[in-house]
Amino acid sequence: MPEWLLVDGSSMIFRAFYGVPQTNRAPDGTLINAVRGFLDRLASLINERKPRHVAVTTDEDWRPDWRVELIPSYKEHRTGEPVPHALEPQMPVIMECL
Repeated sequence: MPEWLLVDGSSMIFRAFYGVPQTNRAPDGTLINAVRGFLDRLASLINERKPRHVAVTTDEDWRPDWRVELIPSYKEHRTGEPVPHALEPQMPVIMECL
């Protein structure tokens, strides 16, 4: 049994958002694909590895200025909006679950 499970939450949230169909909605119609995918994957990791502790990290800023100053090409190749509009309302739900 590992002592810690360290999770790159930002990466996992984006993977869940793009990997789980947008047909996943709450009973009121609210989009929850990222919430569902993130929590399902996190639960799987915890059940598989059975850590004593879990830490999930996230980025407040998806392309922080200090990283761009260090490496001007940081995430430069990425096109589109930094955080998709459909993901924004799901972020507080994920954070509340953690």
